[in-house]
Amino acid sequence: MEEFRAVVAAPFRVRGRPRLTPEEFLLALSLELKWYPRPQAESILQEARASGLLTPRGETLEPTYPVEDTPPPASPPVWGGAPFERILTRLMARLGVPRGEAIARTNRKQQALDGLVDLEVAGLLAAREASIPVGDLVDEVWASIYGKMAQKERP
Repeated sequence: MEEFRAVVAAPFRVRGRPRLTPEEFLLALSLELKWYPRPQAESILQEARASGLLTPRGETLEPTYPVEDTPPPASPPVWGGAPFERILTRLMARLGVPRGEAIARTNRKQQALDGLVDLEVAGLLAAREASIPVGDLVDEVWASIYGKMAQKERP
């Protein structure tokens, strides 16, 4: 989570401003820092908003945490954003818990359902119970589960 916070803080650091437009945020990640191609930068922006790390202020975005207290990464972190990782990111950001606690919360939800659901589904349910918006991840989770099922069926 700290790594993701550092990525989100980087555009504000490089621009030296407390608020940025979405376009300025994207340009800083993709062109100024040269960390990510535009589609990945857009995914990061979407995840930062959904995780509650950025909040809208009129036409601009503002971090919900002090960027000056976030050490910059030594190199650009890898950003792939598998659905389960994105669910964990949201749980950690919104609940202010470490990764281990977010995973434990998801495991408890899966156990409460007698293991009848995939861990990703349990993560979605745990997030929803905490009033964390995850509706945008449902299709990705479904595709992930369907892909796993299709692989199991192959001889």
